Amino acid sequence: MKLIRITVIASLLLIIFGGYAYQKLKQEGDKLFSEDPRVWETDIAAFEAADQNQPPPQDAIVFIGSSSIRFWDTLSEDMQPLVAFGRGFGGAKIQDVSYYTDRIVRPYQPRAVVVYIGANDFNDLFGNQVKTYEQGVRWYRVLMDRLKQAAPGKPIYFLALRPNQDNAQLGQLVEKINAFLATSAMEDDRLHFIDANAVFYDDSGKMDDQYMSWDTIHINDRGYKVWGTAIKQRLQADLGR
Repeated sequence: MKLIRITVIASLLLIIFGGYAYQKLKQEGDKLFSEDPRVWETDIAAFEAADQNQPPPQDAIVFIGSSSIRFWDTLSEDMQPLVAFGRGFGGAKIQDVSYYTDRIVRPYQPRAVVVYIGANDFNDLFGNQVKTYEQGVRWYRVLMDRLKQAAPGKPIYFLALRPNQDNAQLGQLVEKINAFLATSAMEDDRLHFIDANAVFYDDSGKMDDQYMSWDTIHINDRGYKVWGTAIKQRLQADLGR
């Protein structure tokens, strides 16, 4: 009887934890597939809870965007002596960052905002709905307007997306998007464009594997060091130390 009771309890626990694991996996999957920004609510709420426990520095540079910002664990260290911190959430798209601008930018009253977003809009990884150039431009313009409202009078830097050399069509689209971001910066004093991608390429013009992570999509720690150095040089030139 005791053995039966233990078996029943173990089975129930397995069902409960199995169901929980399934829900968590489904929740994370929904974030990648969904076009509804509200799927990221738990991530944004986690930022707000962390801010309550340990308020971020004032008059800092806030980096926002998708996984390239989220995975940058040494961002604050790499930007020194500039004061900076990140508010990236992996898998985010332009629409998602635009939706949450008032919660991941405005409360910090930042010295400047640095943005890396769009990589998940223009590829079909993880089931993403691929955006056209025109769709991407529309969402970028919405994001630019909301950022200017959330950080009034402060400079906003858009980082160039990394081109995809394995997909010529995607690579051409990314080049067009980067050209749009560069042009937008030339036409608006509040906007700035930083293309720090040159550090990733070897003499033949190919992406150097030493800077890429195991998934060949994201950069590794060495990649963040060289990328961060190039970005910091531009920020220091514009903002001072």
